[in-house]
Amino acid sequence: SMPAGKEAVKQVTGRLMDLKQRKDKKGKGVYPMRIQFMIQDLIDTKNAGWMKKSFKAAAKTKEEIRQDAQRDERTQKTDGSEVVIAGQRPAWMSSDSVGGKSPGP
Repeated sequence: SMPAGKEAVKQVTGRLMDLKQRKDKKGKGVYPMRIQFMIQDLIDTKNAGWMKKSFKAAAKTKEEIRQDAQRDERTQKTDGSEVVIAGQRPAWMSSDSVGGKSPGP
């Protein structure tokens, strides 16, 4: 990517860290813990090369469960998570889905 883009991301993450650590006069965080954790998750994802674990709770077909089990055997994972690239289109949204039905609500 372009150096200007990297510099912009660096500035934004620095500012987010400042906001996350900001305290009021009583020493309490200005932002709720939920916001602080969201900021931390974003920074952790950036530091991991925009890769993060994704836990899916959606219903799956038997074939999807079989494929996931085979993938987990190959990768030696037992927590049911999947590592995804942040901003990448999820596998279930790909155009080669079986049946032609659009998944989703």
